Amino acid sequence: MIADAGETTALMTELGELDLALDELGQLFAVENDRARLALERLEEDGADLHRLDGMLARWRDEVDVFDALRLHGDEQFHSNLLAWLLDPRGSHGLGDHFLQRFLAASGAPRAILAAHWPSTLVRREKSLELHGEYGRLDIWMLNENSDGGFVCAVENKVWASEGEGQLAWYRRVLAHDHHGQRVHRVFLTPRGVPPDDPRERELWMTMSYTDILRLVEETMAAAGDAVNEDVLAFLGQYAITLRRNIVPEVSNDVHELARRIYRKHKRAIDLIIDHRERYEPNYVTEWFRMSREAIGGQPLWREGTCNRPYARFVAADWEAYEELAVDDWPHFLLLFELHATPSGLELYFSLAGSGDEQLRRRIFSAVKANPDVFDCAAPAYTDGFIRLHTVGMMLDERDSELWWDEVGTGETIAGRLGDFAQGQFPAINGIIVDCLKDYRAEKG
Repeated sequence: MIADAGETTALMTELGELDLALDELGQLFAVENDRARLALERLEEDGADLHRLDGMLARWRDEVDVFDALRLHGDEQFHSNLLAWLLDPRGSHGLGDHFLQRFLAASGAPRAILAAHWPSTLVRREKSLELHGEYGRLDIWMLNENSDGGFVCAVENKVWASEGEGQLAWYRRVLAHDHHGQRVHRVFLTPRGVPPDDPRERELWMTMSYTDILRLVEETMAAAGDAVNEDVLAFLGQYAITLRRNIVPEVSNDVHELARRIYRKHKRAIDLIIDHRERYEPNYVTEWFRMSREAIGGQPLWREGTCNRPYARFVAADWEAYEELAVDDWPHFLLLFELHATPSGLELYFSLAGSGDEQLRRRIFSAVKANPDVFDCAAPAYTDGFIRLHTVGMMLDERDSELWWDEVGTGETIAGRLGDFAQGQFPAINGIIVDCLKDYRAEKG
């Protein structure tokens, strides 16, 4: 009994210590929760800067980025081609050797190269190199033979690709072999200006970043002024935009400067939001599906059709008078407008179901193909499956999803764009379909 009492006493002591530890832990959690709540409240109260940043971001999103739209911003060949064009003193840009001079100076070229006669410089892309039966291509190669002994500048450009093993060392050996006695200036260009992997090559290649390229482009635009064709200036302006947005987004500008200030001031609250963002991220498909059904219900000339997430469907109220359009199986109607919600957007199109009266289906398809000015029908021929008769387009896209927190505004956007469709394209579509149905019914007697 004495042993049992001792064990009980020890157990009670341990439980008491555990209770104290749990109380202490609970107090720590309470303190941390209070700190987090206070940080979030301070962030919410600091509305002026947040509102200003939101406005700046809206303008930034509206900025046209042609190269991004063309999917060129991540193409290393595109950047190399553009840089070679700017570096060529004889290029159609009309800048002469302006960009070449500043590029060499920014890349740390020695004084003897900087004193060269610039207009005679030859610039080549994808320069073929060969040594002892091995072959390679250098991204940008420049040769100037008019200076004392001449010089060669080699640029290896890496936008997203990684450095090839031994690649820079091989280029260096080939250049030393092919241009013995000439000065060789080697430049390793990357978005962030990282040095080569090989410690020896780090001593022999000058590193350069796309932040440097952006600065050179903007300086060139400022210096050129009216002396250069306005189309060239517009082109350079577009390139500067795509560099800032896609290659070196950390470059300081008004947006990032304000964002940094807000983050430093509200780091605890912002980190909390980022750490738990998956909890807060909405289910776009579910919400856009719901908002679509609400918007459909607000249109008096439409009736909701068979809906199953992620498809919200509707038909014209005029079509309900034609029982020929009703079918026994899914989706229970021959013609349907479909709003398809995906994580990347909300698309509206007009479809012909795969069941129902075969003769009527063919009649409708023929009417659609006979009116290409109204219907954007990509189907080359009639089939017995679902046929997309007309693509209206995106009611929402990825850019709209960035503004998710304005939930009311997003619903109003969907309703507004569907309203525009109801006032714009829909009447012509409805008129052709109703005429087709009338003719079909008249023929059937």
